[in-house]
Parts: sequence; structure tokens; C-alpha cells
Amino acid sequence: MKKRIAHIHWSGDIGGVERWIRTIAGALDPREFDLTILLLNRGGHLLAEGEVAGANVVELGWTSGWSPRKALQLRARLKRESFDILHNHVNTWLVGWALSGQRGAKIYHEHGLLLYDPERTLRYYGMWGGIYDRFVVTNPPMAERLERNVPRSRGRTALLPNPTDTEALVPSQGSRPPRPTTIGGLGRHNEEKDWPLFLRTAARILRARDDVVFKIMGDGPLKPLLRAMIAEMGVREHVHLIEPAPDVASFYQDLDLLLFTSAEEDFGMVIPEAIACGVPVVMAPTKGGADTLFGEVSGVSTTRRRGSEELASHVLERLNSLPVARAEATEGRAVVESRFGASSVASQLSAIYRQAG
Repeated sequence: MKKRIAHIHWSGDIGGVERWIRTIAGALDPREFDLTILLLNRGGHLLAEGEVAGANVVELGWTSGWSPRKALQLRARLKRESFDILHNHVNTWLVGWALSGQRGAKIYHEHGLLLYDPERTLRYYGMWGGIYDRFVVTNPPMAERLERNVPRSRGRTALLPNPTDTEALVPSQGSRPPRPTTIGGLGRHNEEKDWPLFLRTAARILRARDDVVFKIMGDGPLKPLLRAMIAEMGVREHVHLIEPAPDVASFYQDLDLLLFTSAEEDFGMVIPEAIACGVPVVMAPTKGGADTLFGEVSGVSTTRRRGSEELASHVLERLNSLPVARAEATEGRAVVESRFGASSVASQLSAIYRQAG
């Protein structure tokens, strides 16, 4: 009999968690698992009702994390549908309450909130950590942090990398039409991503080379700040903010290099996604363990320190030997496929579900 699994998430925008859910939904064996994705708020660019292969997507219409009436409805729905496994991706208190008392096995997926918002997250764990049977994290440093701070997680924590859809994310085929050298970034416009460092690095690069353009795909609360910085730096002709789109493969394939400047990151899905598309990556060191995951992936290089001067210097070195950098990224794709490919991660997650259920 198939296991019925509910994933609980806030919305369906362009971030890493949304790509995680969409990729996993298409990779899990439908003969073994029946997936429902409960979006507390609404659908978005990546997750929308009826638009995710391998899953039933439902929008619940929450407007904030504090909605007692919606929490009552969620609790009643979970009881009525009687899922075998409840896989939660949010640290909203009322979701913890809605999950408590449900018969299904409960999994909490730590996507870095313990890193980004530790006070709130530890309060959540203090209140609701005891209801969970298993915990999932992306890297060993995050597992250590979780088990150090949340006693319930000790001996119950599983390591699971984020999945990369290596079937959809492939290198550009054929010769590229003439275009400027293009450096990109992708992600939510929030503080953790440190887009100001990206822009300061771009400005330094442009002082050395005026044949480079920069594309940033994403959305979020800091977009007005980024627009203002771009105008103030006088780089509007070279730096472009791109609206989110489901087809991230085309975005990566149009790049010569990915610049990753996140200050806090437990994984960094854009790194293996870029390598899967044959695009080399330059990244700054980051809190949270992301830079510990890709040391053996050819095509990824990390600066010793954060800062626009060192990043710009390293990027210019890579651009000056771009054929070598591309060849390294092409070689790195095999490692990405074996360690982070959707089928590999789905196999690991399936094992977690079998044990939990």
C-alpha cells in the first residue's frame, strides 16, 4: 500500500525550498508514495495548484503565521485525510499545534532557519520539537548545531542534500550566439543572500572590464534597495534584475559564471544547479556549512575571505581562463549528478520515509 505524505510549506515562490519540493515530487516513486503539497499561503512561480507533476498541490490561503481559524482548518484536514507521514518545512507555531496529536509520523526539515533566525527557531523547537519523530538537515555542521541545541533531535537526525534536477539542468547545446560575458546570481532578495556584496563585486569587475553584464534572478523585500544601489553605482547598463521564472535552466545556460555571495547558507542550491549546466562558480565563504559541501566539486572555487576586492580579483582570474573554468564545471557535473542528483536524493529520502512510517 502506498504511503500518503503531506509536505507543509508556506508558498510556491522561486526559493530553494520550492525547487526542493518540486524536484522531489517528480523523483519519488509514485507506486510507493502519494504526495500532497499543502501551501499555507499561496502558489507561486514554482508551485501552484495542479501544476506539479507527481503531487497534489493545495493552497490554504493563510495571510500570516498567526491565523487560529486557518490552523483549526489545517488540524481538521490533517485528521480527516490521515496522512502516513507529515513532512513539515516551516517553523510556524500554529502549524506545530495543528500537527500535534495527528497519527502520522512527523518529520521536521531544517532548511537553515536555525541559522537565519535562531531565537525564533529555538522557541519553536522548545514548544513543538517533541512532536517530531525525525529531523532532516543538509550538512554535518547543521546536524551538529541542531543536536547541540535540540535534545529531541539527538539520534533522530538524517543528513539529506538538496536535490538537483540534472535531467532538466544540462549544459547549453551547440554554439552560443555572440553576446557579452555574463555573470549571474539567483535567489531571494533578502539579507542572507548578501546581494550588496554581489553588487559591490560587480562594480569592481566593471572597472577592469566593461564588456561584462550581470543578471540577478529573484524577488523579495530588498529589491528596492538593490535597484537604488544599482542606480547609485551607475551600473544600470550592466546589471539587470530579472523576474523569477520556472525555467531556471535557460537562465543558467546564458551565463559564463555564477557568483555566489550568500552570507548564511546551509546548502546553496544554485551551486550544483550551475555546475549541472556547465557553468563555473565563484563563491564567498558562508556561515552555515554550504561551503563545506562543494570542496570536491570541480568548477567550484571559494575565496579565502568575504569581500568585494578578493571576489572581484578571483572572478577576473576565472574569466581570463574561461575555457579551463568551463571544462572544470563540465567535469564537476558527474559529481553533482551522483551526490546531489534528484534520483540519488529521492532514494535517500525514500529510505527515511520507510523508516519513519
